[in-house]
Amino acid sequence: MKQRYHHDHWTLHDHFGIGRVGDQLARLLLEVPPPFAVRVTGKWGSGKTSVLKRAFATLGGSPVSQTMPLGPEKGEDETWRKYIADGQYKQLCEEWGIKYDPELFKRARQSPCVWFSPWQHQSADFPLIPLLLEIRNQFTAWTKTKTRVSENWRPFALATATLLERGIDMALTLKNTRTTKVASGTTNAVTEAWQQGASKLLDLSDGQRFHLLFEDAVSQLLEGHYRATKKRGEKAIEDRRLIIFIDDLDRCEETVVKDLLEFIKLYLSTHNCVFVFGIDDTAVLNALSRVWDGRSEVENREYLEKLFQATVPVPKPGHSEVCRFLIDQLEAHDFGDHSKQLAVFLERLLEPNPRKIKNFTNSLCATWALTPKTDNLIFCVQFLVCHYLRLFHAPVWRLVERVPELWPMVHDMLANQNLRSVSSGVLSTPQQDLVKIMLERRFAHVFKNTTRSDSETTEMYLNMTMDQAVDHMLENIDQKRSDEQLRILLKEFFPENEPLNPILVNLRPPLEPEDAP
Repeated sequence: MKQRYHHDHWTLHDHFGIGRVGDQLARLLLEVPPPFAVRVTGKWGSGKTSVLKRAFATLGGSPVSQTMPLGPEKGEDETWRKYIADGQYKQLCEEWGIKYDPELFKRARQSPCVWFSPWQHQSADFPLIPLLLEIRNQFTAWTKTKTRVSENWRPFALATATLLERGIDMALTLKNTRTTKVASGTTNAVTEAWQQGASKLLDLSDGQRFHLLFEDAVSQLLEGHYRATKKRGEKAIEDRRLIIFIDDLDRCEETVVKDLLEFIKLYLSTHNCVFVFGIDDTAVLNALSRVWDGRSEVENREYLEKLFQATVPVPKPGHSEVCRFLIDQLEAHDFGDHSKQLAVFLERLLEPNPRKIKNFTNSLCATWALTPKTDNLIFCVQFLVCHYLRLFHAPVWRLVERVPELWPMVHDMLANQNLRSVSSGVLSTPQQDLVKIMLERRFAHVFKNTTRSDSETTEMYLNMTMDQAVDHMLENIDQKRSDEQLRILLKEFFPENEPLNPILVNLRPPLEPEDAP
């Protein structure tokens, strides 16, 4: 059965051709030399989380270990298990089109993954503490799910838990920026956990002691992970690492963004850790500019680039992938033989953003259920166009919905850039002139004569950062492309001098046979 609706949470299913980015990201995270930090960049709704989750699953990360999992789609937990099953890994590599590397797979087996969403903890005063708590909680949950546990594994698990607890205590010292008894007690606990003298630690700053403490905790964690999961005869490898995924940072308050980036760089950048962030560069740069008022855009970008050693952009969905996704959903909702042609029109109308595509298609299909079924292509396209106006040009649609007699005017204005007079008694001449002004303003980007002068446009862009200006320009390009396609469909599928089909305006559930008059 084809899936009828799609939510906008992450998914392992490669609907838009970006899944292989997650596979390659997983390989990158295993091949880089720690300490290393990678950022996966993309705009809102581009699929950053799905890319990160795909890499997380490929590396053996389990949703069971998350304290607040967002849950995959129904049936996706079986897919997740298939991704990390030892016996099927080689087959999956062939399906994904990536080279099977047994040594790399061994490194993946000995490199546990942790998932952290700072957005869920941004109310905390010190963002480093929720991250440490998440590592501890996921490690605890992970140990409870292991079935193959060697006899000498438990001491490492206990030492890891103890060191992480003490690290959380010491993080409070870093927050208070002064030496306290917590730091001294932590040093004694570290000494007991290491079962060796650590007097040199007393001469170090709190930040240096915390860095060493965290490094040793990760070493214990990796050793415990190896002993708990090793196969017969398998030896520990030297370049195993803890891989920490951090998503939704760009949703956080600006101080949280700045603090977490700084603390990870200063205190958690150890020789056995790899960090991967999913962020919207523009949102993060805007946050930094608000925190550091007076610093230039170039300085903020250079600061961000220094924190990461590699950048993986999320690609724009391809034309064929979008059409295939749309066809599947349209067919599932009984659009019949016209699904392929409607998918082509939709692909041209919609911005190439996975979240926006899902949102529009879900609402389109839900509204389609309120109309009588028909195999008429013209009606299907008219329904699509009206739904586009309903969502993306709501003010225009409200006029048509309330005063259907306005449709010839709206059609003529959009299709031919002319204003047709409507029958007397509907709108006065001044009101018709006002409608014309509103339409010209709403669709200025597709009319030859725009209401904004070149000087006004230049001044507007000069007051933006480069990222903001590019984002604004791309939004205009996408909107122009969509509305030009709208005009084409209006000319081709809406005859002139004809009123709008009332079914398209007054949506009602179709009558059951026994209810028909």
